[in-house]
This record gives sequence, C-alpha cells and structure tokens, in this order.
Amino acid sequence: MKKIMTCLNVAVAALALWISVPGALAGQPGMHARNFSLNVSPDAKTDAITMGMLSMGTYPPADGEGNDYWPCFTGGSDADCSSIPAGALVIGIPYQDWNISACTSGVCGQIYLSFTSNHETGDVMVSETITQGSSTVYQSGTTNLGPGTAPFMSIVWDDIAMGPIACSGCVDPVKGPATIKATVTINSVTVSRSASIIMQE
Repeated sequence: MKKIMTCLNVAVAALALWISVPGALAGQPGMHARNFSLNVSPDAKTDAITMGMLSMGTYPPADGEGNDYWPCFTGGSDADCSSIPAGALVIGIPYQDWNISACTSGVCGQIYLSFTSNHETGDVMVSETITQGSSTVYQSGTTNLGPGTAPFMSIVWDDIAMGPIACSGCVDPVKGPATIKATVTINSVTVSRSASIIMQE
C-alpha cells in the first residue's frame, strides 16, 4: 500500500476538528459519501453550507479483497490505510489533463468533492456534471446520499466515464477545456462549485 500511495496517490491532511467517522453512505452505484462530525459551534453569520475541494483523480485498482484502494481514510477505519496515522485521506492524483479515448471507453477517474454544513441538518442531495460549452459529457443525476446532522463535513466521490456510455443525452468530449460542476442541496439551501480539466487525445 505504501508503494502504491507514493506513486499514484496524494494524501490530503484532515482537519483536527473531525471527531467521528461514520460508515460510508452509498448513493447510486458509483457515488458515495462519508460524513465527519465537527467539534465546533459555527457562528450564526457563517454560511449555511460551504464548498471545499473539487477535483478529478485517477481511478483505483482493487485490493486483495476486491475493494477500491482509494479513496482511503487513515487511522484504521479503512484496512488499506490502517498503517497511516489518523487524520488524512488518500485519493487518486488530481490530474488536469484526461485522455478522451480512456474516458469514452470505460470508467477513467473519480470526482472528489468536499463541503461543510454549518447549519443545515437533513438529507444531502448531490449532482455533478462535466460540460464543454453547451455540451454535456457527464452527468450524475441528483443523488440522495443520506442524512447529515450539522455541523458536519462530508467527502463525496463518484466513479465516472464520459459520453453516451456514461449517461443518456451525453456526448463524447472533444479536445479542449471542460468544466466539472458539483451541486449540493440540503433542505432549501443549494451551493455549487466548478473546476476545470482539459480533454486530450
């Protein structure tokens, strides 16, 4: 695991404020989340929901048990990262450039996003799209990832391909920039964040 992590992963330091790690919440096939309680009392002026990271990382191989090597939460909650001290997340390298052929012939990567709900308690609704201009090359639909009790922080990941093999109405990507957009809704509060990638041949 250490060799794989060195070559293919990045470790993202976790906040010291995380105080519990419930099990992963499964949504539609490919989209999952894990919530972390926060040992803080957010100020009333703090935004109800704030977006954190958004990136697309390499797709993981399977470990000896048939589970994805990453994302992997350290400190013993996930077997593949049990030798790493608690407080970190191992994910695939967040490349900017992606191969069109690889992404239109099968699953090629994972979208990662994080957000913090400071005040909203309720079901977490998440949707993701990748667009090029007015063309959609990937869309997840809206997924209910289960409830969260504020204040909490959540990390969401989604296995993706692109084009018609990925979703109805999607088209194959072409060379050039593409925009990933993730949207999170809890109750009547909706927030979103975008990130850029480049499709290459």
